[in-house]
Amino acid sequence: MFWLGILPAKVTIQEVTIQDYKVRNKTKMVFEELNFINRSKSHSIEDIKTHKKEIEEKLPILKGERENLWIKHKKANSLEDKSFILERINLLSDEISTLYGQRNACNRIISTYNKIYEELQKEKEFKENLAKSMTKSKKERNVK
Repeated sequence: MFWLGILPAKVTIQEVTIQDYKVRNKTKMVFEELNFINRSKSHSIEDIKTHKKEIEEKLPILKGERENLWIKHKKANSLEDKSFILERINLLSDEISTLYGQRNACNRIISTYNKIYEELQKEKEFKENLAKSMTKSKKERNVK
C-alpha cells in the first residue's frame, strides 16, 4: 500500500517529555501575553496595570451575580426558568474564566517588566561603576 501512495511511509511516535510540555506551556503563555497586549491596545506598563485593576474590580461583581443566579436556579420551579438561568450562569462563568486569564496575563507581563527593569538598573549601575573605576585608574596613571 505504501508503494501505491495510499499509506504514509512510516509513522513514528515521539515521546513527549516534561521539558517539552514546559516549553510548550511557556510559549503558549508568551503568545497569550502578546495577544492580550495587542487586544487591549496597551502602550505602556501603566495601561496594563490599570486594565488589571479594572479586571479585579469586575471579578467580585460577576462572581456575586453568578452566586445569586445559582440561588435563583435552586428556587426555580419550571424547567424553562432553570435552563435559562443555567445558560446565564454558563455565560458568566465563561466571562469570569476569561477575566481570570487576562488577570494572570497582566500579572505575568508586570512581573516580566519588573525583572527586566531590575536587570537594566543593575547593568546601568555596573557600567557607571566601571566608568568611575576607569577614570580613577586613568587619574592615578596621570599622577605618576
